[in-house]
Amino acid sequence: MDAGAMAPCIPTEAATYNSLVDSDKLTTLGKKLRASLIKHWDQLGRITGLQQKGRPE
Repeated sequence: MDAGAMAPCIPTEAATYNSLVDSDKLTTLGKKLRASLIKHWDQLGRITGLQQKGRPE
């Protein structure tokens, strides 16, 4: 996820699935980042300790 380096900084306590992927004003880069987050969310959570609260089943 090289594009992650260009993503805006989000405080850890606000880094829920919904806050990271739900937006109606995404750029092309944002759309690619969102798709990558959706695809790899479980793996990313294990690596970074992000909470998975808010992720739809």
